Amino acid sequence: MSYSKLVGAGREFTLTGIDLADIDPGRFLTEHQIDLAAVRFVANTAAESWPFPDGSFEMVISQYGLEYAGLGLALGEVARVLASGGQLHWLAHGTESIVVAQSRAQLVDIDWLLASEGPFAAMKTYIEARDRARKLNRAIH
Repeated sequence: MSYSKLVGAGREFTLTGIDLADIDPGRFLTEHQIDLAAVRFVANTAAESWPFPDGSFEMVISQYGLEYAGLGLALGEVARVLASGGQLHWLAHGTESIVVAQSRAQLVDIDWLLASEGPFAAMKTYIEARDRARKLNRAIH
């Protein structure tokens, strides 16, 4: 996609949108084609490995993105692509947000599933007992 420089507050700048997903906003937001033409979208790109030279950006903004990446590698990429004096602005879910609350609930469920007295352990015990009974039955008959 081609993109052009934008002008704001007396400065020219370019916008680059990066996502691990196969993003193509122009396909869905047809009424905003002119606005979107000014943005370069880079799809299928992990935050841990950006295809940009060192010092390419004056600012990196992550809105609910970095927290889903391999954080150490992703922050290393941010540091690498930021120009000297560049800034990172990072928005993440708060500790009391619904997303974090749902994740905590999922962790409780996962812990229960994997616990020594959980359903997977019970299934394993059942299968082992069934197999022993089958072997015994074959040996008797």
